[in-house]
Amino acid sequence: MEDHPVAYSLGEENARGKSFIIHFEKAVSGYKGVWQFVNQAFASILPDQYDTINREQDLGNEGLRRAKHSYKPIGYVKKYRVQIP
Repeated sequence: MEDHPVAYSLGEENARGKSFIIHFEKAVSGYKGVWQFVNQAFASILPDQYDTINREQDLGNEGLRRAKHSYKPIGYVKKYRVQIP
């Protein structure tokens, strides 16, 4: 698989242009450190205009929650759910 991508990341800047939101990352299993690499590589090419990177929710996945917490977040976005009767 030398000539094939093994990971990618997709995101966009928020409406105010001060934060970049990473919607998801995908990687082929079997490559040690690929998740960490795609995260660091993607963050390293973002312009300096962004004060923060929002990695979105962990969807209740404990492993993903631990991984995201290891980046020492400065805070969390409070979310609400609205139910229309």
